[in-house]
Amino acid sequence: MAVNINNLTVGHYGWMISADSADISGVEVLLGAQGVGTRIRVDFLRINSTGNISITLGEGEGIPGALDVDLIGPVLFAAGQTLDWDFRGRGGMLLSDNILLAILGSGAGQVSIFAHGRIE
Repeated sequence: MAVNINNLTVGHYGWMISADSADISGVEVLLGAQGVGTRIRVDFLRINSTGNISITLGEGEGIPGALDVDLIGPVLFAAGQTLDWDFRGRGGMLLSDNILLAILGSGAGQVSIFAHGRIE
C-alpha cells in the first residue's frame, strides 16, 4: 500500500500531480494541507484502474485509514476503466480550509491518478 506521487511543474500558480499505486488498500494522501487560510481547489481529476476495486476521493484523515469527508465515491471500477471529472466549468471542487486531498481504495490493482487545480 503506497502511492508514488510526482508533483509536476505548472508555471505561475496551482498544482498538478501524477500518481500511481499497485495496491491502494487504504487512505493515501495526494496533496498535503497547504496551511491555515488556504484551500485546495480541484479543477480536473482522472483515475484509471486495472483491477475491480472501489475508489473514494476525499478530504482529511483525522482517523487513520478513514477519510473525514467523501467528495466522490465510492466509485466501483471495472478492470481497465478510466473516469474523468472536469470541474473547470463549475469553478472547481473546493476543499475545506487547511485540509489534505486523499484517496481511499479497496485493494490491489494498478491505479493511476492525474489531477490539477489551484491553491487559494
